[in-house]
Amino acid sequence: MSRKGIIVALSIFVSALSATAQDSAQWQRAEAEIAAGKYTEAFDHLRDIEHAIVANAQLNEAQKAAERYKVSRGRWNMYLKMRRPDRAKEHLDKMEQFANASKDEATQNESKIGRASCRER
Repeated sequence: MSRKGIIVALSIFVSALSATAQDSAQWQRAEAEIAAGKYTEAFDHLRDIEHAIVANAQLNEAQKAAERYKVSRGRWNMYLKMRRPDRAKEHLDKMEQFANASKDEATQNESKIGRASCRER
């Protein structure tokens, strides 16, 4: 590989690494706001995270679905805490769609557990 190719590869790697760290920080802020009951701010962070996931060209469709599953799970948790069962059910359906599209067995199992826990309530 030429020197220019190595530099390009390194710059792509560094930008992907910084995007991952930035996404991680956003997830941590969203989770902290959910725990503190600051749902408006948490919804804003989750929306920003979802926009970043959709715009990320480095992820394939299955990876995007797995990440969007996490966003829907965060929204689902907030709607449960806010006692909004209609909206919680809506996001539970979205979670199931994303879990199936992700083709990730762990995500699909987590979706089934969420569906089962919802039936118990």
